[in-house]
Amino acid sequence: YGLKSVTIGKSVKTIGNNAFYICTGLTNITVDKSNQYYSNDDYGVLFNKDKTVLIQYPLGNGRVEYVVPNSVTNIGDYAFCNCDGLTSVTIPDSVTNISIGAFSECIGLTSVTFGEKSRLLSIEGYAFYNCTGLQYVHIPVSVTTIGSEILKETTAYICCASQNCYAKTYADIEGYEFRLCKGHISIIIKPTQTTIKYGEAIILHINSLKLPEGSYVEWTADNGNFDMSVSADGTTCKISPKSNGKTVFTVTAYDKYGDLIGSDTQEMTAKAGFFDKIVAFFKKIFGLTKTFPEAFKGIL
Repeated sequence: YGLKSVTIGKSVKTIGNNAFYICTGLTNITVDKSNQYYSNDDYGVLFNKDKTVLIQYPLGNGRVEYVVPNSVTNIGDYAFCNCDGLTSVTIPDSVTNISIGAFSECIGLTSVTFGEKSRLLSIEGYAFYNCTGLQYVHIPVSVTTIGSEILKETTAYICCASQNCYAKTYADIEGYEFRLCKGHISIIIKPTQTTIKYGEAIILHINSLKLPEGSYVEWTADNGNFDMSVSADGTTCKISPKSNGKTVFTVTAYDKYGDLIGSDTQEMTAKAGFFDKIVAFFKKIFGLTKTFPEAFKGIL
């Protein structure tokens, strides 16, 4: 526990797994620049020579946030194990594998962030074992393999940005709770028509296939230019103009626990001036399907 610093000489060829296990006082690992097999970064983190494998994070270096370098493709076995002080880790799109126990016993860890274009393929067993500060782990849609008990001894749930990602199948089998990730879903199906005349109506839809069971939806508008009629299940909202102007409609979806799933907006323009209302009136009375000629506008 008292070990503060380690220097890896140029002759070292092999460092075994768990070489620095529970060295919680270790603040820095330095590698001789002429070593052919290993390297370090400015934070004293140990890598292989080309920094594609993160081997060991010094557990006592005092940083609460760490961004894994873009060169890394593999986070090694127990690389961050017992790093109590670390609260946030950002994992770049380059990482394809998180090895066994990589973040196990990181009891202060509250956030693990993956990039939107993550290429992560596998998360090995016990990767987040006893990470009691985690609320959820976002599984990128690219993942095809998940090891056993990655969240053992935690109350965290697995979430994903897609209803169809591998994580859902895994969660169903292993018994972990699966939810869609908060705020990751664009749910309005954009209409091709964004201008509506008085007397007409359009129905805004959401993509209900993206919503998990038990979710609910709320629709709001930023002004009163339109009448709104929301369906019982919240998946559609019929709108019709009352007065001229633009309106931004917002739809927000929540899961059964009240957590935000996603929110989306759509701007619509209402044409409900005097002439538009007169035209709508005559269409309704006479069943006209064409607008009045320009000459008739002057009479009105």
